Amino acid sequence: MTKQLPTVIMFQGGKEMMRRPQIDKKGRAVSWTFSEENMIREFNLNELYQRGKKTSRGQEDPVPEEGPGPGEERVLENGEVESKKDK
Repeated sequence: MTKQLPTVIMFQGGKEMMRRPQIDKKGRAVSWTFSEENMIREFNLNELYQRGKKTSRGQEDPVPEEGPGPGEERVLENGEVESKKDK
């Protein structure tokens, strides 16, 4: 028997902000139901949507096309980490 558990993780700025279901201090999963309402509420999806609409109207900072800056890293689609010094 495997101990696989479907998990949803929200990242912001490359850092984990929240995950559901959570694991308690004893290593057990805290009961949580995967439903549309729970996902919207727990991850503040309505607020994120509104914030995204505002930034898409030209209020966001331009994204540099040359890749990560000095000391920065980014995760590529294949899961590898690329840093400025790799280039």
